[in-house]
Amino acid sequence: MGAPGEPALSRHQQALACRAQRDRSGRQQVRVCAQKALIVNTKGGGHAFIGLHLAQKLLKDGHSVTIYNDGDQGKLSGKAPYSQYQALEKDGAKIIFGDVSDASQAPVDEADVVYDNNAKALDVNKSLIDAVKASGGHFVFVGSAGAYNANSIEPMHVEGDARKSSAGHVAVENYLAESGVPFTVFQPQYIYGPHTAKDCEQWFIDRIIRDRPVPIPGDGLQLVNLSHVEDLANMMASVIGNDAAKGQHYNLVSDRYITFDGIVRIVAKALGKEPKIVHYDPAKRRETQH
Repeated sequence: MGAPGEPALSRHQQALACRAQRDRSGRQQVRVCAQKALIVNTKGGGHAFIGLHLAQKLLKDGHSVTIYNDGDQGKLSGKAPYSQYQALEKDGAKIIFGDVSDASQAPVDEADVVYDNNAKALDVNKSLIDAVKASGGHFVFVGSAGAYNANSIEPMHVEGDARKSSAGHVAVENYLAESGVPFTVFQPQYIYGPHTAKDCEQWFIDRIIRDRPVPIPGDGLQLVNLSHVEDLANMMASVIGNDAAKGQHYNLVSDRYITFDGIVRIVAKALGKEPKIVHYDPAKRRETQH
């Protein structure tokens, strides 16, 4: 609250003022005041469990969390990662299921920061972006490293590299820049960890443990990045109260690279098996399918 006669501060101004006061106090450790986070979470795909781990991290840091999850609760509640939502509720999170393409159903006005971990298509994301702009909040878009143009010379991309004009992620990012809403973009690549909704790692394990050939495209030397979901959640949580993160794009990845063949070999080593790697030309495979 301000002094008598001064206008009341909005919740966003209160959070910023609290942070600034701590900065001026001269303390070595600056703590961001607790904020209200809304996570708009997808009903499937590789990003589904990001929302779960992000919520766990935000709650641990003292923020309040609401998850607005796409889809029907009855169909999803028994599956990972949604089967873990009950534990989140015990820790204080609020869970809502519905049609996330309709931003009017989302409690945007109650949030200081909104994480859009759902779609990568402007016709779906636009209404939520507009709602966050109207509320004065911070919009965090979880896109994908798939927005980058493929480059056979430098396969590992850094922020600012050329992007696919045809990618839905890019249309969303362009609209964010034009809209004037305070935003941050995160671009994950390959994610692993507990309660995933995908079976990428399990596919490798299944092939290797049954002594089946593991088909790998090209020569197997393509570099990729594997990142643990808890590390990504920690990075995503760090934008709260951080003005320097606004207007920025971040590759949401670890600092270690591994080849496709390396993925197979590291899984095989953990299983005590000798892998049977088979390389193939993906271009020729596509030709045989047409």
